[in-house]
Amino acid sequence: MQFKASSTTPVLITGTANPRILIDANAGSYQAMHIARTYIYRDAALNTGVLSRYGQSIWLKVIVPANQPAGAYVGTIVYTLIEN
Repeated sequence: MQFKASSTTPVLITGTANPRILIDANAGSYQAMHIARTYIYRDAALNTGVLSRYGQSIWLKVIVPANQPAGAYVGTIVYTLIEN
């Protein structure tokens, strides 16, 4: 399974734009999800109390090997939010 961002620019939903909110530069192309990935983050510099809410659409790609028999497959995606 892989994911990629629909854009590498964060989308402001509400609040004041914060130039310290970033989307990982690699997220613009499909990234494998077999390890933890940082997707959207705020850099560690002082943010001086800027309040904002951001959103972003992502694309998921599920790769099924050609020799896999037809059937229903089940998996779990864990999305963890960490306040930094």
